[in-house]
Amino acid sequence: MRVSAGAEEGVPLFAGRLGLQQRVLPAYRAAFFESLATACREGFSLFAGYPMPGEAIRSADSLAAGLWVRARNIHFFRGPFYLCWQRGLLGWLRDWNPDALILEANPRYLSNWLALNWMKARGRPVLGWALGAPPVQGPLRRVREALRRRYLQGFDALITYSQQGVCQYQALGFPEERFFVAYNAARMPPTSLPQREPLRDRALRLLFVGRLQRRKRLDLLFEAASRVEPGPEIAVVGEGPARRVKQLRRANPGVCAAGAGPQTIA
Repeated sequence: MRVSAGAEEGVPLFAGRLGLQQRVLPAYRAAFFESLATACREGFSLFAGYPMPGEAIRSADSLAAGLWVRARNIHFFRGPFYLCWQRGLLGWLRDWNPDALILEANPRYLSNWLALNWMKARGRPVLGWALGAPPVQGPLRRVREALRRRYLQGFDALITYSQQGVCQYQALGFPEERFFVAYNAARMPPTSLPQREPLRDRALRLLFVGRLQRRKRLDLLFEAASRVEPGPEIAVVGEGPARRVKQLRRANPGVCAAGAGPQTIA
C-alpha cells in the first residue's frame, strides 16, 4: 500500500483507491468513514447494506464524503449458523477496482471469500476488520473453527479493537507482526470535559452506552448493581426495545435505572 504524509498536521494519506466492505453502516460510524475518505487521494468507496428488522441498529442515511454503494444483504439461518451473502459485491469491486480493500474478517459473510480471492488474484492487499474471535462453541465446532482459520490466512493484516482481540487471533495462528490495534471509538474525544459533581451524599452512578442486545449482558450489570449497598443509579443509553430495560428493572427492584436514546425509552 502507498501511504504518504498529508498536507495538514502530518495526517497520513493513502495514495490510491480504497474499498471497504461492511455488512451494515450504523449511523454512529458514518463520521469515521467520512474522515477516512478524506485520507484517500484517489477516492474511497464503501459497500454496505441495511440491518435486519429487530437488530436495534440505526442505519446512516448517507455519507458526506466518499461513495456508499448499497449492498443487498441476503440472510440465511439464525444463531450460531447465521450466514450472509451480499449481492453485488464482486460487481462493486470490478467497478471501483480498489488498490487496497478492507473486509470484515467474519467467515459467515460468504461473499467476502470471493472478494478476498478477487483481490489476491490481482496481487493487491486485503486488511481484515476484526472485532474478535472468541472460542467457537456448539455443533460442528471443529469444522467452523477450521473454516475461520482458513479464512484468516488470506488477509495481509488485521485491524482489531483491543489487545484481547490480538490474543484471540494469535491463538488461531495469525502472526503478531500483522496486527493494527484501533481502540473502538466512533467519534473524536471532546476538547473539554464538563464539570463533575463530587461523589458526596449521593449514590454511585453507572452509565451503559450500547445497543440493547442480549449479547451485551446487561443482565449481569443489573445483577451486580443489585448487590451493592447503597444501590447505584444506572443510566442506559442505546438503541433497542424499551421492554429490555423494563424487564431488568422488574427483575432487580433495588436498582434505580433510566434509559435514553433513539427508539429506546420514552
